[in-house]
Amino acid sequence: MTEQQKISIRVLREQNFSYVAISRILELTLGAVRSYCQRCGLGGNRKEAFQADKPMFSRPSANAAESRSFSGRRLSPASSALMNAG
Repeated sequence: MTEQQKISIRVLREQNFSYVAISRILELTLGAVRSYCQRCGLGGNRKEAFQADKPMFSRPSANAAESRSFSGRRLSPASSALMNAG
């Protein structure tokens, strides 16, 4: 796992992405993502972070270069930049 991938995992976990979502976005194994998160204190269930009045999914942007979309969840511009770096 590269340092860039580690930074990306931290950013995505802070945005409440699941281990599965992160592993698919970064093309890493689920075990690698889970292990890294647990070692670095990023583990735990992230579902409680969602608020009932907030939509869980949004429509992807028409401008794919502006943001990346995964399962309807939109990455922030900072996260998108991290995914495109490298």
